[in-house]
Amino acid sequence: MDEKPAARKPLRVNSVILRFASLMLIMLALPFFAALVVSADRLSRMEKESANQFLSSNLRTVASTLDQVLMNLERLHAFIFMDAQFLNGLRRLSPYDSREEYGDYINTNSIKNRINHVAVTNDYIFSIYAYSFTAERIFSSKVNWNEKFNHFTDAPWLRSYREQGLERPWHFTLDIQDGRPLLASYREVWTNNQPIGLVSVNVDTADIARMLDEVIPGEAGHTFIMDDRGNIIRGTAGGDDETGGPFIGRLVPGIISDQNDGFFDMSYNGKKMFVSHYRSPYSGFRFVAAAPLDQIQTSTPVMARLIMMFLLLQGLMIAVTLFLARHYFWTPIRALFAGMRQMREGDFSARLPPNSSYEFGYINSNFNEMADNIQKLVEENYASKLINREAQLKNLQNQLNEHFLYNTLDSIHWLARREKAAQASEMVFALAKFYRISLSAGHEVIPVRDAAEMMRNYLYIQKIRMRDALNYTIRCDPSLEDLLMPKGLLQPLVENALVHGLRPLEKGGEIRIVFDCVPGGAHVSVADNGVGITEERLRLVLDQLESPEAYRDQAFALKTVQSQIRLYYGVRSPVRIETSPGNGTLVWFEIPVMRNEKGSPDD
Repeated sequence: MDEKPAARKPLRVNSVILRFASLMLIMLALPFFAALVVSADRLSRMEKESANQFLSSNLRTVASTLDQVLMNLERLHAFIFMDAQFLNGLRRLSPYDSREEYGDYINTNSIKNRINHVAVTNDYIFSIYAYSFTAERIFSSKVNWNEKFNHFTDAPWLRSYREQGLERPWHFTLDIQDGRPLLASYREVWTNNQPIGLVSVNVDTADIARMLDEVIPGEAGHTFIMDDRGNIIRGTAGGDDETGGPFIGRLVPGIISDQNDGFFDMSYNGKKMFVSHYRSPYSGFRFVAAAPLDQIQTSTPVMARLIMMFLLLQGLMIAVTLFLARHYFWTPIRALFAGMRQMREGDFSARLPPNSSYEFGYINSNFNEMADNIQKLVEENYASKLINREAQLKNLQNQLNEHFLYNTLDSIHWLARREKAAQASEMVFALAKFYRISLSAGHEVIPVRDAAEMMRNYLYIQKIRMRDALNYTIRCDPSLEDLLMPKGLLQPLVENALVHGLRPLEKGGEIRIVFDCVPGGAHVSVADNGVGITEERLRLVLDQLESPEAYRDQAFALKTVQSQIRLYYGVRSPVRIETSPGNGTLVWFEIPVMRNEKGSPDD
């Protein structure tokens, strides 16, 4: 009989497929918003190009105007040097202290008259200075006489000339009368192939600052002129020093280092600033203009706001898409991944939360069911192995105890023959206490205090046998006395120390058993000062510890201890050995707090 095909289940509202389809529909809108991003980038480039054109054009116009003014002023030196009376007066001028009254009057008048006459020919001239190198005297078109001008040897005006020479046509300097900042054009006066004096045409920087205000309309821009030494003339419309000074100070280092003309944008105090700079080939000065967008153009702000609205909408849609993807896909998948990783690492208690999604809910439900089955099988298998291991350990402990009982009875036999009845009685009593703790009413674990007492009785009996060849100490942290541990955990290690470490010694042998507290458990060590273990022998013992096969000798005892730790505590805490020939042996391990108590010994 043919089976009917299974009816196809309708898609549910909370289906992953529907969610994925919805997500894809949202993603279809992204190309449109990508086009908006491209448009915004194009708009930004247009803004920069427009700002560059506006600033550069205005800046070059002002720079050209100022250069033309300065060139015209520089040519005035020729009118001064063409006057023979001026040249003769400067050449014949004597130092003030050795002057001849009438001759000095003629010379100084010829110098003053010439520079005063030229100074009034141009409105941009603030002053003209004439200086004699030999007489060390200076004359100014603005001052008739000043006593300090008669011995003029060191002043900012002279220092700027000496430091910069005549390579550049104009220099930043200070007025010799009131110290105001000036631009000065220096020219040397020569006769007989040697300089005899110096003449400068000076311009007040305040006049130049007013010219710079024509570059940018409004009060938000900054314009200034700067030389290679960082001297600056600022426009008067760029704000005071408190607002404009820090901004210009931020621009100066980068502009000085850039030898070419340039344009760039930057952010300052939350505003986007456009900066254009131009280097004059004539004066060598750097002309700089900086202004925000609203001071440069007004044609694009509406379009910019529209594009910003679209970009914000795009960002909102992307955020919603990411949130939905995280909620419906990322979180359930990560939970499934975390649960699988816990299972792989052996934690079969991992469970996934219930999920309303059709697909993920089905996956989570089946995963939890599978985890329950695996955990049940593991617990059943572990219980079966535990029973087998406990039987093996009991058999092993019986063999160890029989061997020890034989040695003890042999010692009692020899003591009795020597008629040491009292010592034999103590030895038998210690043996009785040892077996009382060892039997412990059938319990496999005992408190640390009882384990320490058991080893103390054991070593007491061995000391009677070995006499001066054995001493022992047992130290236990009080906080560990109630910690449970397998009762046969220490005896194999102590026997190893006696047989392999101290037996070759005739006297002075010592065994130390220490229980120290560590975070989460105890650090247990057995140390002896015996003959130690050679490096080759130690390597063989460590290899045997890692092997699944059983070995005799030291490896047998160490494997017994290691197996008990893994069995009772469920941790793979290895037994550590530190030794060298002639320096004894230290064996130690760490055990955690036993959480599932299997019993306690009787009092």
